[in-house]
Amino acid sequence: MFIDFFDHPPDPVKCGLILLVCSTTNLIYITHVLIAILRVSRTSPPFLLFFCHECTIICYLLNTVCFALEITFGKELPISGRIWSLVMRIIVITMTLTFVAIAASRCFAVFMPLAYNKLAMKPRFFPYLCIICWTLGIIVSFAEAYAWPADDDAFPTHNIQDMDIHPKRYDAEGAKIQWLFQSWPLLLIVSCLLLYMAAIIKLVVGKLIGAGQATQHLITDQTRLFLICLFCYLPYLALLAFAYIVIPRMDHRWSGFVNTLLISLLSAVEPSLLFAMSKPIRTEFPGYCRTCLSRRTTVEHSGNRNGSFFT
Repeated sequence: MFIDFFDHPPDPVKCGLILLVCSTTNLIYITHVLIAILRVSRTSPPFLLFFCHECTIICYLLNTVCFALEITFGKELPISGRIWSLVMRIIVITMTLTFVAIAASRCFAVFMPLAYNKLAMKPRFFPYLCIICWTLGIIVSFAEAYAWPADDDAFPTHNIQDMDIHPKRYDAEGAKIQWLFQSWPLLLIVSCLLLYMAAIIKLVVGKLIGAGQATQHLITDQTRLFLICLFCYLPYLALLAFAYIVIPRMDHRWSGFVNTLLISLLSAVEPSLLFAMSKPIRTEFPGYCRTCLSRRTTVEHSGNRNGSFFT
């Protein structure tokens, strides 16, 4: 019955408004979480990677808001497909690089907690790592957008008819460029999967054989942040499964809208997990929520923190 609902053609205005409301709401919420992450990063430099990653999510949501307005009013902005593709590539590639950097740093913290603790104390390491991710993202994006000898219509862009991002001229050339664009999220999923699997094996083996007293406290602290990163990674697996299992069974008129809406909704998962599992993020959350959470923070501080998942 759920699939039968999608047999009817979608209303572009309603779909655009739904996408606009969801994207705008997520944008406001993630901006508040971003402010909290920035405040926490002043005393905890590893959170700068989360700050960098959330910036890419905000950029993607701004792009989605613009796309929703185009769908609602039925008019595309007079911007070439190559320019749109360049903007989206910078966002997606930088998002991929920062998320892989987060996974690599968590894996490094699990395998070598003492060395990671010394590295985390260096104030310039994580800012430089964020700059490297953005620089590589911009360089690779320009190389893919302008080094490829193709027409503008062959590049992925906003398509208000299908409510999805794909080339307007989907021939062999457009398919190659589209595949290259989609390969970056796949790289994110595969790379992070390998890193997190290695870290999980290390944690399990460490629990079985026991760890040294000098590193046991560091391993416990790093495990908490590792669990946050692991849970933040799971929505990407869910999105991949949905894209390959559910969307192909849907009508092509709905699949683009559902895919775009799902990405917008999943963008709020990572900030929500950071908010729920990290006490510093909740403490630094702007607005009245900090006052509302003061009692809960007091209870958590007075309770036994052994085995808790809060950082």
